[in-house]
Amino acid sequence: MLSMVRKLVAVIFVVVVYNLFFYRQFFPFPGTIAFLLLIFSLHAFLWTAFFPKTFSEKHRLAGAATFLSLLMAAISVFRASEVDLFVFFFASLGLSLISLYFLALRHREFGAVSEFVSMPFVIAMEWIREFFLLCFERMPGLLGWLGAFFRHSGKPPSPRRRLASGVIRGLLLAGPVVLVITVLLRAADPIFTQMTDRILRLLPKLQSDVLRRIVESISITVLVTPMALLAVRRKFVSPLLRQDIGRLRVEALTMVGLIAMVLTAFLVIQFRYLFATVPEVELQQFGVMTYSEYVRRGFVELIVVSVIVYLVANAGYLIMRATQAGEGVWLKRMNLALLAEILIFVVSIYRRVSLYQMYHGLTRIRIYGSVFLVVLVALTAVLILRHLWTGVCKWYRYEAGIIVGGVLLIACLNPDRLIATTFPPTVNGEVDEVYIARLSASAVEGWLEAYQAAERTATQYRGRDPLRIFPDETRKLIYTQRSLQALRSRYRSLIGRYGSAGEYEQIEYRDSERSSIPTALSPRPTLWVNLAELAAYRKLSFSVPPSALVTREEEISTLLEAIPKEHYPESLDRSSNTPLL
Repeated sequence: MLSMVRKLVAVIFVVVVYNLFFYRQFFPFPGTIAFLLLIFSLHAFLWTAFFPKTFSEKHRLAGAATFLSLLMAAISVFRASEVDLFVFFFASLGLSLISLYFLALRHREFGAVSEFVSMPFVIAMEWIREFFLLCFERMPGLLGWLGAFFRHSGKPPSPRRRLASGVIRGLLLAGPVVLVITVLLRAADPIFTQMTDRILRLLPKLQSDVLRRIVESISITVLVTPMALLAVRRKFVSPLLRQDIGRLRVEALTMVGLIAMVLTAFLVIQFRYLFATVPEVELQQFGVMTYSEYVRRGFVELIVVSVIVYLVANAGYLIMRATQAGEGVWLKRMNLALLAEILIFVVSIYRRVSLYQMYHGLTRIRIYGSVFLVVLVALTAVLILRHLWTGVCKWYRYEAGIIVGGVLLIACLNPDRLIATTFPPTVNGEVDEVYIARLSASAVEGWLEAYQAAERTATQYRGRDPLRIFPDETRKLIYTQRSLQALRSRYRSLIGRYGSAGEYEQIEYRDSERSSIPTALSPRPTLWVNLAELAAYRKLSFSVPPSALVTREEEISTLLEAIPKEHYPESLDRSSNTPLL
C-alpha cells in the first residue's frame, strides 16, 4: 500500500513540475538549466516511485547512474558546442534509462554486456504491458460497473456488450495515435491546419489555456503512470551465450587469422613513415606531395577499421568461451595476437594525430576521435584480461565505467576552447581564424583573438589603393571578411538571446537603403539559459561593442568590392562552412 502511495505521489510530482516549468516551452534544449531541471525531476520521480526497502547491488548501480546522469546534465550547462551538447544529452538520458532499468528490476541476475543494448527495448515492452494492464485491469477495477466495459472477464459477454466494450477500448487506444498524427499533419500542410482550426473554433472554449493544461496534464499522467508501475521480471538471456556457437570456432579462427595478417601488413608498411624520418621525395611516388598531407589522410577510416577489428575480436572471444575444454586454444592465441595488434594500430593512429597537430593544429574530429581511441584501448585491455583471467569477475562494470570515463574526459577537455586557445588549426602555416570564428561560444577567447587579428588587418589596409592590392593580399582580406561575418552571426545570435534591444539594433543586418531588416529578438527565460553562452556574451559585450564589429566588417567588405576581379585569387585553401567536426 505504501509503495502505491509513493508511485501516486511520484506521478503527481511530474504533473506539477510540468505545469510549473515546462508547460510553455515543452521539451527544453540540451545544455540549459531547464534540461538540468528536467533530468533532476526525472530521477526524483524514479527514486520516489521505486525507493527500495533494502539496498542491493542493483540499487547501488542505479544510484551511480543517477549521479552520473545529473553530472552530465550539469556539465552541459557550461558547454555551447553542438557536438558536446549532443554527447551530454544522450549520455544523460542513457544513464537515466539505466537507472530506471535497475530500479524496476525484480531479480538479481544481470550483468551481460548485451543487456545494456536491450535495455531500451525491454523498457518499451514493459511500458506497453503496464499500459494495457492499467487500462484493462487496474483502472476498471477502480471504476466498478463502468470498468466492465474495459475489463476482460472470464464470462463470455453478450454480442452487444462485446461491441460496446471493443469500441470504447479502441477509442482509448486510438486517441493518442490520432492526436500525434493530427499534430504532424498540421505541421506538414497549412491548408489542413486552417481546416482543423475552423473545426476547433466550432467547439466552445476548446482552445482555452485551462483546458489545454488539463489535456496535457492527462497526457503526461498517461505517459508516466505505466513507468511508475514498471516491473522487469523476466531474466535476460544473451543470445551470444548459447553454447552451440562454439561449433563456429574454425570459422572464427579463419576470420581472425586473415584480419590479423592484413593488419600486420599494414603496420609493417606504415611503420617507417610514422616512426622514422623519411624524405618527402619518397612520398611523392605514392601521389602524396607533402608529409603533412600524408598524416592528414584517413583518420576517420582508421578509427572505423579499429572498431571493426575490435568487434571481430569480441566475437572470437564469445565463440572461444562457448567451446569445450581444449578446443579453443588456437582461437584464444590468435585472438590475443589480434588484440595486441589493435593496441599497436591505435598507437600508430595517435602518432598520426600528433604529427597532424604539429603541422595543422587540432580539429574537433581529432579531439573526439582521440578520446574515442583512449576508450577503445581501455576496452581492448579489458578484453585481453577476459582472455587471460577466466575467474568470475564482473567485467561489465569496468567496461561501463570506461565508456562513462570517456564522456567525462570530453567534459574536462572542452574541445572548442582547447582548439581556440592551445592548438589552433593552421593552413599553410597561418592560423585559420575562419574556422575558430565558426566554433561555438565555448571558444569565445578564440573569437576575441580572431577579432583582434581582423582589426590589425583592417588597420594595415586602411587607405590602401584597391588597384594595388594583388591576389595574395586579396585572399587575406577574404579570410578576414569571412571571419568577421562568422563573428557577427555568432554575436548577433547571443545578443538575440541574452542582450538588449539597443545592442540588437546595432548588429542586425540592413538592406541596401541602410534600413534595419526586422528580425525576432527573443530573450531566453531564466531556465533556458546556457551558462557558456551567457559568459561568452558578457565577454564580447565588455570587449567588442556590436557597432565596432559591424564597422570592421563593412570596412573590409567595401574594400573587397573596390578590388578589381582580376586581382582575386583563383582558389582559396580554407572552407567557409561551419565545422560540425
